[in-house]
Amino acid sequence: PLLTNPNEWQFVDKETNLLYPYYTEPSLEIIDYFDFSEQRVLELGMGASTIWWSKKAKSVVAVDNNPQWYNMVVEGLNEKNSQNVHAIFAEELQDYTLPLKTMGVFDVIIVDGSFRKECLELISKKNIAAKGMVILDNLEFIPEAIEIPLLRANEAHIFAQPKHHYWRTAIWHIKNFELVSFRSVFSGIQK
Repeated sequence: PLLTNPNEWQFVDKETNLLYPYYTEPSLEIIDYFDFSEQRVLELGMGASTIWWSKKAKSVVAVDNNPQWYNMVVEGLNEKNSQNVHAIFAEELQDYTLPLKTMGVFDVIIVDGSFRKECLELISKKNIAAKGMVILDNLEFIPEAIEIPLLRANEAHIFAQPKHHYWRTAIWHIKNFELVSFRSVFSGIQK
């Protein structure tokens, strides 16, 4: 039921008849414009979103550290015949973040589970495509995320949930891998 029945803040994708990821409604409207069919997705924090991403993306690597939640999602993936998902149960930070260190480049990285700040700080040009996307749900829990160098170097789009006093989903379209330093900006200025 948790993976199929929407609550007051969840929405059903009419195309797939699955629950959309549990992100803010305005962010879902933006995400819906993209074609992920050839994209490789890393989802750090599993849920109904994992099943949705499995139907939208070429492949999904999904990690969770809650055994009950992990088992429920894996069961849902099996029911929906989602064979393009590599699900990983990882209780410890070092195992949870292992895909960021060892599984290559992803087109989309979603941070919506445990160890959010640690996961965001590990995202680098080694694991996100040059024109990739980083999605962080619940920006309100870690507003300092916008100061992480890779994210700060790229434009953030922050979407608030209407009629919800603090819920925010942030999306970064990764275009730059290097921060522009003040030195390079001002190097052409003569004293």
